[in-house]
Amino acid sequence: MKYCVIIELMKGSVEAGEEITLTYSNTTSPWLANQVPGESDHEGLVLVMIDGKKIEPSPAYRVEPGAAVQSRVIIPSSARPGEPFRVQIVSLDAFNNLSGSEFEAADITCNGKALARMPAYTGRTEVEVALPEKGIHRLEVNGTLSNPIRICDSPSGPYWGDMHCHNYPSVDAMGNTPYKYARKVSCLDFAAAAEHHAVGLKEHWAQIRKWCREWNDPGRFVTILAIETNTGWHHNFYFYENDLPVIDSLKERGSHASVNQIIIEYTRDKKVLTQIHHSGWGFDMRLRYPDTTRFFEIYSMHGSSEFYDPDSSLFMSKCRNRSGDAKVGPYYARDAWALGQRFITHGSSDNHFGQAGVRHNSVTAVNAPELTREAILDTMAAGRCYATTGERILLDFSINGHPMGHEFQARRGDTLAFSVEVNGTGPLESVEVFACAFIEGNRDVPVGELMFDEDDPDVENTRQGWEAVLQKNGINKLDTSHTWDIQYDGEPLVCYVRVIQRDLLTLPGILEGQKTPQKRAVMAWSTPIWVTPC
Repeated sequence: MKYCVIIELMKGSVEAGEEITLTYSNTTSPWLANQVPGESDHEGLVLVMIDGKKIEPSPAYRVEPGAAVQSRVIIPSSARPGEPFRVQIVSLDAFNNLSGSEFEAADITCNGKALARMPAYTGRTEVEVALPEKGIHRLEVNGTLSNPIRICDSPSGPYWGDMHCHNYPSVDAMGNTPYKYARKVSCLDFAAAAEHHAVGLKEHWAQIRKWCREWNDPGRFVTILAIETNTGWHHNFYFYENDLPVIDSLKERGSHASVNQIIIEYTRDKKVLTQIHHSGWGFDMRLRYPDTTRFFEIYSMHGSSEFYDPDSSLFMSKCRNRSGDAKVGPYYARDAWALGQRFITHGSSDNHFGQAGVRHNSVTAVNAPELTREAILDTMAAGRCYATTGERILLDFSINGHPMGHEFQARRGDTLAFSVEVNGTGPLESVEVFACAFIEGNRDVPVGELMFDEDDPDVENTRQGWEAVLQKNGINKLDTSHTWDIQYDGEPLVCYVRVIQRDLLTLPGILEGQKTPQKRAVMAWSTPIWVTPC
């Protein structure tokens, strides 16, 4: 996004060395405060030419944050009884910057009881509190409710992260403080800057690795080295290592190098996991994807990829005003799961403004045993994770004691015992469990080829075979749990949970192509559980 501002001196004169102040405002662009001037071409520098000659050095600018339009109270999702934990309080302006508004000291309460005093602050602050009693709790500050926390003897998160945001190394993005924003503004536990074109350019790849290395703080905040490629389908790569070389052969093609090429040239001898995103643009779920491909981005700034649903406030053509992007066909999460793909549910922002974890985009919750890069990636690969539209909803789902992400065998006639528990950030509207008898394709075909015949009638029949095995509407409470049994019919079965909260989330500012702030549903989606016959 570039602007050209021409300033013409109409009368008088300017003496050499005299200071000139220019104020540029009244823009709806998502300008970013707290960037580092001069760090890149995209932020902080202004090209000034006088009589056609560029002045050196280029003047630097800083964006000042605006007034607060929203506040958040963010706490961990689990802790031990009596164990101190952080309460992070942030206020944001209309462009998701930490605001410039000042807030007075206030009580931090739980069920009406004061736990601590929030100090006066501007932008953000944090304090520590502890809760002695087991169970689900929420804190409140000045009428703002926190996300729920589970107090228990063996906390295992979930930890919250955004694995797909973009900054200045991506040609179509801006921002140069990705991990500072993720940790200090969005209060995430982990994040990845997955830049376009980066791994083929030494200077960009060096910058990304430097960010990743400097901000990685196991136990407090984890960074994950990542890249994105865009040929054939949009594919992200997540690496366990940090010291990886540039790919010399990608210098010309950058992010448009083929996925196969990167796998063959670069990842064969490296520990890596990969992800498909915004599949509803036409990325066929009948295809054979790489064995490394474990994650499916079910929601991002582009909208929902659960299934084709023009009535949803999360429909792709509504979220970014890009009519026609969403395609009808076997391109969505439901199609992937119905056609035997064992993809893990994943949510991330794909934010192009350097703002990982923005509330109305998406995040992934990971039930990891510890906050390290290896534990996060291993747990996600095992499917012990789920996605939300940005809110830190707690979601637990199991069948016969097997948690989300598991695949287990059963005999025809066996009882399948379902259990779902949801703890919302606001009143819940519905909790649904959907099931489908899935079919398997031919995984012996090469990557990028169809696993089914193009006109196979079973593909369409199976895609349409989803049914609700639980549908609870009008819940109107913060917390709900459900258990029930069904008899297994002996067919391969895939099941997942979808949660919708009652109240829509109003976006803080006006997005491109919109006239007013959008209102979007607040949702969560589990990773499926697969049941196969003995």
